Amino acid sequence: MDSQLKNQDDYYMSLTHEEMAITEKQIAILKTEQQKMPDGNLVRKLMNGVVRYYHSVKYGDGKERSQKYLSQKDKELIDKLRRKQFVKESLKCLESKIEVFKHVMSKYKPYFPSDIIENTKLEDDLPTTALLSKNRALNDWSKQKYEKCSFHSDGLLHFAQNGLKVRSKSEVIIANALVANNIPFRYEEKLTVGGRIFYPDFTILRPKDCKIIYWEHFGLINDIDYQIRNEHKLGEFKRIGLLPWRNYIATFDDESGSIDAQTINGIIRALILF
Repeated sequence: MDSQLKNQDDYYMSLTHEEMAITEKQIAILKTEQQKMPDGNLVRKLMNGVVRYYHSVKYGDGKERSQKYLSQKDKELIDKLRRKQFVKESLKCLESKIEVFKHVMSKYKPYFPSDIIENTKLEDDLPTTALLSKNRALNDWSKQKYEKCSFHSDGLLHFAQNGLKVRSKSEVIIANALVANNIPFRYEEKLTVGGRIFYPDFTILRPKDCKIIYWEHFGLINDIDYQIRNEHKLGEFKRIGLLPWRNYIATFDDESGSIDAQTINGIIRALILF
């Protein structure tokens, strides 16, 4: 199939090159003829129903013209000036044609289906059945039961769009953003590392590669004791291999006790959906 298309493309391109070469020869011939033509232009006027011809020639600074009446005895000059006008308009047309050829040649791309298929293939491109299996696995993971944090369950006062109860309005924004982007996650899932137990706010299964990403959000920035505990917690996370912007995301409330939804969406696009 591709070989047939290539033969067709080669044929059409050869015709284009041939037509372009013929047009360039025509231009060269006409320009040579143009150099030998008389100065000025032919002016045609209708006066009292009679056509009269004048020879218009620039003089002085080139802005003013003189017009000389041409009688029948000047027929040869009239014919030459007519020819000059024809050559001038012909050159405009042919040079425009060359520009079109050049534009087409610069933009032209041969059509080979196999090349398009190859060039549009993603690095992680999967067969349809495998892709369906992957999507099913992501969906199943988010629905599986998991061990949640049981401490201070009375603090789960805020509802996300999917009905999940979380501890703060900022966590609602994060949860809603994850839901809106179809990112599977678990809230306050138990994480045991080296005998230590942690409950990150969000445990995320990144859709691209099924890598686990943890997301912790810190509020109460004006509470000194809370911030000291957070610094200790961040240190513990680092010790167990949770590294910022690699497999761990940390966000913080601002002075007003809230977060910016656009910032959250930017983080999701950069670190989870990239």
